Amino acid sequence: MRSSLCFLLVGLIAAAALGGQKAPGQPPQHFYNVDKEVRLEGTVREIRFEPRYKDRATFLVVVLQTARSGETFNVEVSPSSFFNQDLHQGERLTIVGSLAGEGAVIARQMRFRGETVILRDKKGFPSWIRRPVSPKVKRGIGGL
Repeated sequence: MRSSLCFLLVGLIAAAALGGQKAPGQPPQHFYNVDKEVRLEGTVREIRFEPRYKDRATFLVVVLQTARSGETFNVEVSPSSFFNQDLHQGERLTIVGSLAGEGAVIARQMRFRGETVILRDKKGFPSWIRRPVSPKVKRGIGGL
């Protein structure tokens, strides 16, 4: 009895340790944080399509080199199926987005060739996900 309990405990500890690890090639989970919003201007150095989240659509990721400092940022734009604009390497680009770790930004809006593409609302909610609309509740006499 005691050995089976010990075996079960070791198994649970091992499962918990493995469960906390991310799959190879997957970025850490990150979310849009309005408190870390930045504005970056620069040049598109590379355009990639990456599987950013497990069991999700391929994401468009732009490597942006800033004009002032020359720093490069991996900018997570949106699922590739949502982004229907033509974007090219060497193009000038302005991003408003949230810092999401070392050299990473989650884009909220992009401006290039005089057009602005809105990817997320001001709270960071993705435009490619439809929010359920709550029906307006009609109230009777006395709020019932």
